[in-house]
Amino acid sequence: MTILAIIKTLIVASVSAYLFAGLFYGLNRRKYGIAFFVAGWLGNVSIFIINWIEASAPPFGNMYQVQVFLSICFLPLYMFLSHRDKFNLLGVTLSAQTINIADQTVGDPGNAKRLSRDLNETRDLRRLGFKNVTENFSRDNLGWTGVYFAAVSALSLIGAFCMSPDITWKRMPALQSPWFIPHVTSYMISYALATIAFIMYLVRKVGKVSDTQYDRAIYEILRLGFPFMTFGMLSGALWAEEAWGTYWSWDRKETWSLITWSLYLIYFHCLTEKKLKKYADLAQVLAFLALVTTFFLVNLWPKLSSVLHSYSS
Repeated sequence: MTILAIIKTLIVASVSAYLFAGLFYGLNRRKYGIAFFVAGWLGNVSIFIINWIEASAPPFGNMYQVQVFLSICFLPLYMFLSHRDKFNLLGVTLSAQTINIADQTVGDPGNAKRLSRDLNETRDLRRLGFKNVTENFSRDNLGWTGVYFAAVSALSLIGAFCMSPDITWKRMPALQSPWFIPHVTSYMISYALATIAFIMYLVRKVGKVSDTQYDRAIYEILRLGFPFMTFGMLSGALWAEEAWGTYWSWDRKETWSLITWSLYLIYFHCLTEKKLKKYADLAQVLAFLALVTTFFLVNLWPKLSSVLHSYSS
């Protein structure tokens, strides 16, 4: 069996596992969902390793390789988002246990009980986002979003399957930089999260779901992704100065990246102003359309292709 045949087989197996994961998440069978999600991810990582070995370089040289890596990003991001609040809740639980110990040791148990009651209302807990610990935990824990992360993982890998699997690319001198891996990785993380947020926006618009729950999840996902997008743009500027002698050349890719970043910044600004909040959805839609232009059209469509960044050749 040739390397390409092995890769194609692994892609089909991984996509199938991702789709089963999405199905089980949709049926609220999370244990089975995570099992298939991990199985698909391991196959996905195997493809990435094969690409790296065959290229003898980080496999970010064409759209096939980039989409394989993009698909890898979803599971770690989902695990982080779904478990982040459990660690926060653990901290609050430990605080409550400490108070219970104090309740047994202080002379006046009534004082300790009042202290325990008052502690849950303190500014410290509010700063941690726990105005009501149980209620906020059930709302903020994003484990229920697994169906979207698994489904989009499959979608990204299907895209890689449809691309020409050029696994023997060689890095040009401009790409032989320490900025190469962190720049691409940060953008892929931000693009992965932005895609999840957009899919969830569409579901919220057309489905009978909780607007509040989805709006909060979309915000949390984009809030995590935006710093990575910012780092990607800034590291790209530093890399450009190192490679071409200028921080910014207004190349099409750079321009559309700036438009995408600016529109997501507008989205966050809209959420901070009551008068502008109604425009937040529009800003998110426009931002994602700009992202699609940056990632796909500028890379693949000759009329929009970037001289410095395009994969179209």
